[in-house]
Amino acid sequence: FKHGLPSDAQLNIKYEGKLPSKLSYIIVLRNRINIRKNPTTSSQIVSTARYGKRFKVLEEVENERGERWYKIESGGRKGFVYKKIVALREFRFEKMREKIDELEEFITTNIYEGRELASVDAYIPNPNNENLMRAKDKYGNVEDQSARGYYNKIKVFVPDRTIVAIDEKLGGNYRIRKQGGEEPYLDIVSYHISRKPSIEEMPERAIIVDIKNQNFAVYEKLEGEWQIISYAYTTTGAESQLGFKTPRGSFIVPTAKRLMMYNNSKGGGYARYAIRFSGGGYIHSTPFNLVEEEGLKRYKKIRETTLGSYPGTRKCVRNDLEHAEFLFHWVVGDKLKSENIQEIEKNVVVIAM
Repeated sequence: FKHGLPSDAQLNIKYEGKLPSKLSYIIVLRNRINIRKNPTTSSQIVSTARYGKRFKVLEEVENERGERWYKIESGGRKGFVYKKIVALREFRFEKMREKIDELEEFITTNIYEGRELASVDAYIPNPNNENLMRAKDKYGNVEDQSARGYYNKIKVFVPDRTIVAIDEKLGGNYRIRKQGGEEPYLDIVSYHISRKPSIEEMPERAIIVDIKNQNFAVYEKLEGEWQIISYAYTTTGAESQLGFKTPRGSFIVPTAKRLMMYNNSKGGGYARYAIRFSGGGYIHSTPFNLVEEEGLKRYKKIRETTLGSYPGTRKCVRNDLEHAEFLFHWVVGDKLKSENIQEIEKNVVVIAM
Protein backbone atom coordinates (compact mmCIF):
# COMPACT_ATOMS: atom_id res chain seq x y z
CA PHE A 1 0.00 0.00 0.00
CA LYS A 2 1.26 3.45 -0.90
CA HIS A 3 1.47 5.97 1.92
CA GLY A 4 2.91 8.90 0.02
CA LEU A 5 2.11 10.85 -3.08
CA PRO A 6 3.10 9.25 -6.41
CA SER A 7 6.76 9.82 -7.22
CA ASP A 8 5.85 11.08 -10.69
CA ALA A 9 3.08 13.40 -9.48
CA GLN A 10 3.47 17.08 -10.19
CA LEU A 11 2.93 18.87 -6.87
CA ASN A 12 2.17 22.53 -6.29
CA ILE A 13 0.30 22.51 -2.99
CA LYS A 14 -1.61 25.76 -2.63
CA TYR A 15 -3.70 24.86 0.39
CA GLU A 16 -1.94 26.12 3.52
CA GLY A 17 -4.03 24.11 5.99
CA LYS A 18 -3.68 20.58 7.30
CA LEU A 19 -3.70 17.86 4.64
CA PRO A 20 -4.72 14.21 5.32
CA SER A 21 -1.97 12.35 7.16
CA LYS A 22 -3.12 8.84 6.22
CA LEU A 23 -3.27 8.10 2.49
CA SER A 24 -3.85 4.32 2.84
CA TYR A 25 -5.74 3.19 5.91
CA ILE A 26 -8.47 0.95 7.21
CA ILE A 27 -11.37 2.36 9.18
CA VAL A 28 -13.48 0.54 11.76
CA LEU A 29 -17.18 0.55 10.90
CA ARG A 30 -18.35 -1.74 13.74
CA ASN A 31 -18.88 -0.92 17.40
CA ARG A 32 -15.76 -2.84 18.39
CA ILE A 33 -13.21 -5.11 16.71
CA ASN A 34 -10.25 -7.22 17.85
CA ILE A 35 -6.70 -6.69 16.67
CA ARG A 36 -4.73 -9.93 16.79
CA LYS A 37 -1.10 -10.95 16.90
CA ASN A 38 -1.43 -13.21 13.85
CA PRO A 39 -3.99 -13.40 10.98
CA THR A 40 -6.37 -15.90 12.57
CA THR A 41 -9.28 -15.69 14.99
CA SER A 42 -7.53 -18.14 17.33
CA SER A 43 -4.55 -15.80 17.69
CA GLN A 44 -3.91 -13.64 20.76
CA ILE A 45 -5.84 -10.36 20.96
CA VAL A 46 -3.29 -7.56 21.29
CA SER A 47 -5.72 -4.65 21.23
CA THR A 48 -9.26 -3.58 20.39
CA ALA A 49 -10.64 -0.68 18.38
CA ARG A 50 -13.97 1.09 18.26
CA TYR A 51 -16.08 2.64 15.55
CA GLY A 52 -14.33 5.30 13.48
CA LYS A 53 -10.75 4.40 14.45
CA ARG A 54 -8.26 4.51 11.58
CA PHE A 55 -5.08 2.49 11.16
CA LYS A 56 -2.22 2.63 8.70
CA VAL A 57 -2.44 -0.48 6.52
CA LEU A 58 0.82 -2.24 5.65
CA GLU A 59 -0.23 -5.25 3.61
CA GLU A 60 -3.00 -7.73 2.86
CA VAL A 61 -2.31 -11.39 3.66
CA GLU A 62 -4.09 -14.72 3.30
CA ASN A 63 -4.03 -17.31 6.08
CA GLU A 64 -4.11 -21.12 5.77
CA ARG A 65 -7.94 -21.11 5.67
CA GLY A 66 -7.99 -18.72 2.73
CA GLU A 67 -9.17 -15.76 4.83
CA ARG A 68 -7.95 -12.28 3.94
CA TRP A 69 -6.50 -10.09 6.70
CA TYR A 70 -4.90 -6.64 6.88
CA LYS A 71 -1.63 -6.06 8.68
CA ILE A 72 -1.92 -2.68 10.37
CA GLU A 73 0.20 -0.31 12.44
CA SER A 74 -0.62 2.20 15.16
CA GLY A 75 1.81 3.95 17.45
CA GLY A 76 4.64 1.65 16.36
CA ARG A 77 2.64 -1.50 17.23
CA LYS A 78 1.58 -3.96 14.55
CA GLY A 79 -1.31 -6.40 14.38
CA PHE A 80 -3.89 -8.03 12.12
CA VAL A 81 -7.59 -7.37 11.51
CA TYR A 82 -10.03 -9.48 9.51
CA LYS A 83 -10.70 -7.84 6.16
CA LYS A 84 -14.49 -8.24 6.27
CA ILE A 85 -14.96 -6.21 9.44
CA VAL A 86 -13.17 -3.05 8.31
CA ALA A 87 -13.17 -0.81 5.23
CA LEU A 88 -10.11 0.11 3.18
CA ARG A 89 -9.61 3.70 2.08
CA GLU A 90 -6.89 4.86 -0.34
CA PHE A 91 -6.01 7.97 -2.30
CA ARG A 92 -5.90 6.69 -5.88
CA PHE A 93 -3.99 9.58 -7.44
CA GLU A 94 -3.02 7.59 -10.54
CA LYS A 95 -6.67 6.71 -11.20
CA MET A 96 -7.69 10.33 -10.67
CA ARG A 97 -5.18 11.47 -13.25
CA GLU A 98 -6.49 8.84 -15.68
CA LYS A 99 -9.98 10.31 -15.32
CA ILE A 100 -8.65 13.77 -16.21
CA ASP A 101 -6.94 12.34 -19.29
CA GLU A 102 -10.14 10.54 -20.33
CA LEU A 103 -12.19 13.73 -20.12
CA GLU A 104 -9.50 15.69 -21.93
CA GLU A 105 -9.51 13.14 -24.75
CA PHE A 106 -13.33 13.31 -24.97
CA ILE A 107 -13.28 17.10 -25.17
CA THR A 108 -10.37 17.49 -27.59
CA THR A 109 -11.63 14.70 -29.89
CA ASN A 110 -15.08 16.23 -30.19
CA ILE A 111 -13.68 19.70 -30.80
CA TYR A 112 -11.39 18.28 -33.50
CA GLU A 113 -14.35 16.54 -35.12
CA GLY A 114 -16.32 19.79 -35.17
CA ARG A 115 -18.83 19.21 -32.38
CA GLU A 116 -19.95 21.93 -30.00
CA LEU A 117 -19.51 21.26 -26.30
CA ALA A 118 -22.25 22.03 -23.80
CA SER A 119 -23.74 20.73 -20.57
CA VAL A 120 -27.06 19.33 -19.39
CA ASP A 121 -29.36 21.73 -17.56
CA ALA A 122 -31.89 19.75 -15.52
CA TYR A 123 -31.75 21.54 -12.18
CA ILE A 124 -35.01 22.45 -10.46
CA PRO A 125 -34.47 23.77 -6.90
CA ASN A 126 -36.29 21.58 -4.39
CA PRO A 127 -35.41 22.82 -0.86
CA ASN A 128 -38.25 20.87 0.74
CA ASN A 129 -37.35 17.59 -0.99
CA GLU A 130 -40.82 17.15 -2.45
CA ASN A 131 -41.79 14.55 -5.08
CA LEU A 132 -38.28 13.16 -5.50
CA MET A 133 -38.04 11.07 -8.69
CA ARG A 134 -36.33 7.81 -7.75
CA ALA A 135 -36.56 5.83 -11.00
CA LYS A 136 -33.18 4.54 -12.19
CA ASP A 137 -31.78 3.66 -15.58
CA LYS A 138 -29.60 0.62 -16.30
CA TYR A 139 -26.49 2.54 -15.21
CA GLY A 140 -27.95 3.44 -11.82
CA ASN A 141 -28.52 7.10 -12.72
CA VAL A 142 -31.64 8.51 -11.04
CA GLU A 143 -34.32 10.54 -12.80
CA ASP A 144 -34.28 13.30 -10.18
CA GLN A 145 -32.47 16.39 -11.53
CA SER A 146 -31.52 14.56 -14.71
CA ALA A 147 -32.49 14.90 -18.36
CA ARG A 148 -34.10 12.00 -20.21
CA GLY A 149 -31.97 10.87 -23.10
CA TYR A 150 -33.17 8.32 -25.68
CA TYR A 151 -31.33 5.96 -27.97
CA ASN A 152 -34.13 4.35 -29.98
CA LYS A 153 -36.34 3.00 -27.16
CA ILE A 154 -33.60 2.93 -24.52
CA LYS A 155 -33.99 5.64 -21.88
CA VAL A 156 -30.95 7.00 -20.06
CA PHE A 157 -30.98 9.60 -17.28
CA VAL A 158 -28.22 12.16 -17.79
CA PRO A 159 -27.42 14.07 -14.56
CA ASP A 160 -27.53 17.85 -14.47
CA ARG A 161 -24.35 19.60 -15.66
CA THR A 162 -22.93 16.53 -17.38
CA ILE A 163 -20.51 17.63 -20.11
CA VAL A 164 -21.76 16.58 -23.57
CA ALA A 165 -20.92 17.07 -27.25
CA ILE A 166 -23.65 18.08 -29.74
CA ASP A 167 -23.95 16.09 -32.94
CA GLU A 168 -26.90 17.95 -34.46
CA LYS A 169 -30.27 19.60 -33.89
CA LEU A 170 -33.27 17.41 -34.74
CA GLY A 171 -36.51 19.37 -34.44
CA GLY A 172 -37.00 20.03 -30.74
CA ASN A 173 -34.14 17.73 -29.72
CA TYR A 174 -30.39 17.72 -29.66
CA ARG A 175 -28.52 14.55 -30.53
CA ILE A 176 -25.62 14.42 -28.09
CA ARG A 177 -22.68 12.28 -27.09
CA LYS A 178 -21.41 11.78 -23.56
CA GLN A 179 -18.64 9.84 -21.89
CA GLY A 180 -19.27 6.22 -21.04
CA GLY A 181 -22.29 4.06 -21.70
CA GLU A 182 -23.13 1.71 -24.55
CA GLU A 183 -25.24 4.14 -26.59
CA PRO A 184 -23.42 5.93 -29.45
CA TYR A 185 -25.69 8.94 -28.99
CA LEU A 186 -28.71 10.16 -27.03
CA ASP A 187 -31.56 12.45 -28.08
CA ILE A 188 -32.37 15.09 -25.45
CA VAL A 189 -35.03 17.82 -25.49
CA SER A 190 -33.33 21.07 -26.53
CA TYR A 191 -34.19 23.05 -23.39
CA HIS A 192 -32.07 20.63 -21.37
CA ILE A 193 -28.89 21.73 -23.18
CA SER A 194 -27.00 24.72 -21.81
CA ARG A 195 -24.10 26.71 -23.22
CA LYS A 196 -23.46 28.49 -19.95
CA PRO A 197 -20.72 28.29 -18.98
CA SER A 198 -19.21 28.08 -22.45
CA ILE A 199 -16.87 25.11 -22.94
CA GLU A 200 -14.42 25.77 -25.77
CA GLU A 201 -11.51 23.66 -24.52
CA MET A 202 -10.53 21.34 -21.71
CA PRO A 203 -10.81 23.34 -18.46
CA GLU A 204 -7.56 23.77 -16.58
CA ARG A 205 -9.08 23.20 -13.14
CA ALA A 206 -10.43 19.85 -11.94
CA ILE A 207 -11.73 18.29 -8.72
CA ILE A 208 -11.70 14.48 -8.78
CA VAL A 209 -14.00 12.80 -6.25
CA ASP A 210 -13.35 9.14 -5.39
CA ILE A 211 -16.71 7.91 -4.12
CA LYS A 212 -15.44 4.45 -3.18
CA ASN A 213 -12.63 5.79 -1.02
CA GLN A 214 -14.32 8.95 0.30
CA ASN A 215 -11.66 11.44 -0.71
CA PHE A 216 -10.84 13.87 -3.50
CA ALA A 217 -7.92 15.69 -5.07
CA VAL A 218 -7.72 19.12 -6.66
CA TYR A 219 -5.75 19.57 -9.88
CA GLU A 220 -4.74 22.63 -11.87
CA LYS A 221 -2.97 22.77 -15.22
CA LEU A 222 0.00 25.09 -14.78
CA GLU A 223 2.65 25.65 -17.44
CA GLY A 224 1.15 22.80 -19.47
CA GLU A 225 1.29 20.23 -16.63
CA TRP A 226 -1.51 18.90 -14.40
CA GLN A 227 -0.43 19.57 -10.83
CA ILE A 228 -1.98 18.51 -7.52
CA ILE A 229 -2.72 21.64 -5.50
CA SER A 230 -4.64 19.97 -2.66
CA TYR A 231 -6.39 16.80 -1.49
CA ALA A 232 -8.90 16.02 1.25
CA TYR A 233 -11.09 13.48 2.98
CA THR A 234 -14.79 13.71 2.12
CA THR A 235 -18.27 12.35 2.70
CA THR A 236 -20.43 11.71 -0.38
CA GLY A 237 -24.12 10.97 -0.96
CA ALA A 238 -26.05 7.98 0.32
CA GLU A 239 -29.44 6.59 -0.70
CA SER A 240 -31.94 7.78 1.91
CA GLN A 241 -35.46 9.09 2.37
CA LEU A 242 -34.30 12.60 1.43
CA GLY A 243 -31.16 11.93 -0.55
CA PHE A 244 -29.34 10.16 -3.35
CA LYS A 245 -25.90 8.77 -4.03
CA THR A 246 -23.48 11.27 -5.53
CA PRO A 247 -23.78 10.81 -9.32
CA ARG A 248 -20.76 9.59 -11.24
CA GLY A 249 -19.63 11.44 -14.34
CA SER A 250 -17.92 14.60 -15.58
CA PHE A 251 -19.62 17.88 -14.67
CA ILE A 252 -19.02 21.57 -15.33
CA VAL A 253 -19.39 23.90 -12.34
CA PRO A 254 -22.03 26.62 -12.99
CA THR A 255 -22.07 28.64 -9.75
CA ALA A 256 -20.99 28.81 -6.12
CA LYS A 257 -22.58 30.10 -2.91
CA ARG A 258 -21.15 31.68 0.20
CA LEU A 259 -23.89 30.05 2.25
CA MET A 260 -26.25 27.19 1.43
CA MET A 261 -29.31 26.79 3.67
CA TYR A 262 -31.24 23.54 4.08
CA ASN A 263 -34.35 22.30 5.88
CA ASN A 264 -34.58 19.46 8.39
CA SER A 265 -36.47 18.34 11.50
CA LYS A 266 -34.29 20.52 13.74
CA GLY A 267 -35.35 23.75 12.09
CA GLY A 268 -32.83 23.81 9.29
CA GLY A 269 -29.16 24.52 8.96
CA TYR A 270 -26.43 25.71 6.66
CA ALA A 271 -23.21 24.79 4.91
CA ARG A 272 -20.60 27.34 3.88
CA TYR A 273 -18.60 27.71 0.69
CA ALA A 274 -20.78 25.61 -1.59
CA ILE A 275 -19.68 24.82 -5.17
CA ARG A 276 -22.51 23.38 -7.29
CA PHE A 277 -21.60 20.59 -9.71
CA SER A 278 -24.77 18.54 -10.43
CA GLY A 279 -28.37 19.40 -9.56
CA GLY A 280 -28.54 20.07 -5.84
CA GLY A 281 -25.14 18.42 -5.39
CA TYR A 282 -22.52 20.78 -3.99
CA ILE A 283 -18.97 20.53 -2.71
CA HIS A 284 -19.20 22.36 0.61
CA SER A 285 -18.11 22.52 4.23
CA THR A 286 -19.48 20.16 6.85
CA PRO A 287 -23.01 21.46 7.59
CA PHE A 288 -24.43 22.51 10.96
CA ASN A 289 -27.94 22.83 12.33
CA LEU A 290 -28.93 26.37 13.31
CA VAL A 291 -29.35 25.26 16.92
CA GLU A 292 -25.65 24.26 16.98
CA GLU A 293 -24.39 27.78 16.27
CA GLU A 294 -23.33 28.51 19.87
CA GLY A 295 -21.29 25.32 20.18
CA LEU A 296 -19.87 25.47 16.68
CA LYS A 297 -16.31 24.52 17.62
CA ARG A 298 -17.42 21.35 19.41
CA TYR A 299 -19.93 20.33 16.74
CA LYS A 300 -17.37 21.03 14.00
CA LYS A 301 -14.98 18.54 15.57
CA ILE A 302 -17.71 15.90 15.84
CA ARG A 303 -18.96 16.37 12.27
CA GLU A 304 -15.57 16.38 10.61
CA THR A 305 -14.48 13.07 12.14
CA THR A 306 -16.77 11.32 9.62
CA LEU A 307 -14.85 12.71 6.64
CA GLY A 308 -12.99 9.95 4.82
CA SER A 309 -15.15 7.22 6.29
CA TYR A 310 -18.47 6.35 4.61
CA PRO A 311 -21.21 8.01 2.48
CA GLY A 312 -23.80 9.98 4.42
CA THR A 313 -24.97 13.14 2.63
CA ARG A 314 -28.07 13.79 0.51
CA LYS A 315 -25.93 14.02 -2.63
CA CYS A 316 -23.25 16.55 -1.76
CA VAL A 317 -19.50 16.21 -1.30
CA ARG A 318 -18.30 17.53 2.05
CA ASN A 319 -14.91 18.70 3.23
CA ASP A 320 -13.77 20.51 6.35
CA LEU A 321 -14.54 24.20 6.79
CA GLU A 322 -11.04 25.51 6.12
CA HIS A 323 -10.54 23.45 2.98
CA ALA A 324 -14.02 24.35 1.70
CA GLU A 325 -13.12 28.03 2.06
CA PHE A 326 -9.90 27.46 0.11
CA LEU A 327 -11.81 25.74 -2.73
CA PHE A 328 -14.46 28.45 -2.81
CA HIS A 329 -11.94 31.23 -3.30
CA TRP A 330 -10.01 29.11 -5.81
CA VAL A 331 -13.05 28.70 -8.09
CA VAL A 332 -14.48 32.22 -7.62
CA GLY A 333 -11.21 34.14 -7.68
CA ASP A 334 -11.41 37.78 -8.76
CA LYS A 335 -15.13 37.45 -9.51
CA LEU A 336 -15.96 37.44 -5.79
CA LYS A 337 -19.00 39.62 -5.02
CA SER A 338 -20.85 40.60 -1.86
CA GLU A 339 -23.90 38.59 -2.98
CA ASN A 340 -24.48 34.99 -1.93
CA ILE A 341 -24.44 33.42 -5.41
CA GLN A 342 -21.09 33.71 -7.17
CA GLU A 343 -19.82 33.38 -10.73
CA ILE A 344 -16.88 31.11 -11.52
CA GLU A 345 -13.60 32.76 -12.51
CA LYS A 346 -12.41 29.96 -14.83
CA ASN A 347 -14.13 26.76 -15.90
CA VAL A 348 -13.88 24.00 -13.31
CA VAL A 349 -14.78 20.35 -13.89
CA VAL A 350 -15.83 17.93 -11.19
CA ILE A 351 -15.23 14.28 -12.04
CA ALA A 352 -16.94 11.83 -9.68
CA MET A 353 -15.59 8.31 -10.11
